[in-house]
Amino acid sequence: METQALIELLVTVFVVFILGFVAWCTRAMSTGQLGRHSWIGIRTRSVKHCDKCWLLGHHAAAAKINISLGLAVVITVIPAVLSIFLQAPFTVIAVSWIAGLAVVVVGVLLGARDAAWVTSKIHVKEGDTAS
Repeated sequence: METQALIELLVTVFVVFILGFVAWCTRAMSTGQLGRHSWIGIRTRSVKHCDKCWLLGHHAAAAKINISLGLAVVITVIPAVLSIFLQAPFTVIAVSWIAGLAVVVVGVLLGARDAAWVTSKIHVKEGDTAS
């Protein structure tokens, strides 16, 4: 295996490791194994309000984040595996890394939107209407 192919494979493994870490964090937060945390998690005002909001918000966000993670793994791994057997240009592999990470960012943003929406309905002040 030549050096460039080895570097591409190692970076792909690193990107998949990052995706795995995000998957672990998502699962741990949505199931309550990892409580309110100052380093990781969705940081909207309504999600940070209390422990109940934190858990419910991350549970609501988990579906979209997990879908984006699965799609990102497919986007990242298939070109890397194909590059082992075929001579794919480096730009194809690099674009797959960027696209995979971009898909995860979009999934996290969509999940954060869902989390904020769900948790904003929990603590409605008296006299306010929940719409």
